[in-house]
Amino acid sequence: MVKCLYASDPKNLFVVNGKVDRREKFVLSENETSSVTDMIFATIRQTKASNEIFDQLKDNRKLIQKSKEMIETHIDKRIALYFQELVVCYDVPFHFEIGETQHQAPSAPTLIKKKGSETVKVPFNSAHSSTIPCLYAYPIKEWSQWNKHPDKFSKPKPFVYLKGSHVYNSQNATLELIKLVNSADISLDGTKKSVDQLRVKSIKLICQVARDALTPQKALAEFLSDAKKILKSKVDDPKVKSEIRSILKIYLERVENALDGTRDGVLFDQLLDVKLDEESNDANEFRKLIYKRRFDIIRRSQERQSVIAKKIAEVSSKILGINRRPPNYNKILKQKVFSLATSDFERKRLAKLFCVSKEQLDKDLEGKRTATAKKLINDAKFTKDFEKLMREIRRECRALIKEEFEFRSFITRDLRNHKGWRQVDLAKKYEEKFNLPISQPTISRVENTIKLIDRKLAIRLASLFDIDPGIFFPALFTSSVQG
Repeated sequence: MVKCLYASDPKNLFVVNGKVDRREKFVLSENETSSVTDMIFATIRQTKASNEIFDQLKDNRKLIQKSKEMIETHIDKRIALYFQELVVCYDVPFHFEIGETQHQAPSAPTLIKKKGSETVKVPFNSAHSSTIPCLYAYPIKEWSQWNKHPDKFSKPKPFVYLKGSHVYNSQNATLELIKLVNSADISLDGTKKSVDQLRVKSIKLICQVARDALTPQKALAEFLSDAKKILKSKVDDPKVKSEIRSILKIYLERVENALDGTRDGVLFDQLLDVKLDEESNDANEFRKLIYKRRFDIIRRSQERQSVIAKKIAEVSSKILGINRRPPNYNKILKQKVFSLATSDFERKRLAKLFCVSKEQLDKDLEGKRTATAKKLINDAKFTKDFEKLMREIRRECRALIKEEFEFRSFITRDLRNHKGWRQVDLAKKYEEKFNLPISQPTISRVENTIKLIDRKLAIRLASLFDIDPGIFFPALFTSSVQG
């Protein structure tokens, strides 16, 4: 199995202890996920109930038709997010189970319109974009021992996988949609015990990917095949309500399109932001080379983000104690971390980590209630805690920068071997193409991460290998224009 930051240091983990604290639930103003609030019916909420609007809200078919684009986005996002989950779970020393959801934006309020003595109500739900928003992970060795001999071993404690990372936040994102969509999701997904439905099938595929019994690509294809079978059976089932069937038909069309995209590999290229020349005879061979490296660096980036999130959570816990978070606490906490940055480069890095710039954060806090949060966070007794936190954030960033340079070195070696070139051949071709001197020992140092591949060299190497330069740049939160 690959080197795994979590496995090497258990202190990195968000261990699950008992039930989820309700205070963990985000209010919308503090929501760190990429949730989307009700956009489709937002205008209607502000207008008077005309005859046309009133009739539309009374008719489920019209509600579904009006929501169609968002429903398509919902199922497309679910496919992309599941692949994202497969990528970060690939070849890691853990067993995975479906965890209890911990972060979710509240649903949009019920849409109520009155016309004379008649009232129409349209309920909304915060539909999770992901099939499995929260993954519980168990060390595979401990899980296997307990699973084989439950009488001899205690069940191991799980931890929330990659909590606080961009992957975790996106898995917990929601779309505000009419409640019918949530009902359609339940029809497709089932529960933790519905072995013939999508959620249980999905977690089994994730566990196979973790054991390297399946690649993420094959697992996504199986996920889509399972989804297609379930959707077809539901669409053909007269017991399923007609409005639910009409939503499931939209799902089915998008799933079939995605399944077609897995057959030629184009869907995976899109999801990984990898550009390959499809007319090239060895496009599929390039994919085999590039994907595994990219899976690894993506997971490493998410692990580093999760470790940083845990460090921040530990400082936050010390500040809050048993008290509730005051208004705008999370934003003031980020503002404090920004204030400790010593350069523009570091502030840009934090902006990528937090998915918000310091300038935007300052603007968001204008006119907001911040006094209580600022008093807590800026208390002098926490100065050393924040200094230590910044040292730890910098250490994690330096480690990821090093891993990105290693990624470029390994890609170079893989591509050279794929071409059947020796190091001396690569040096010669480089000199011929760019009229610049480079030696075989230099190529050796490049491939062994002794000489770092900066942006200019990466672009030249990509040109030499006839691939898109983006393959050398996995867009990590520590990446820079110079790096």
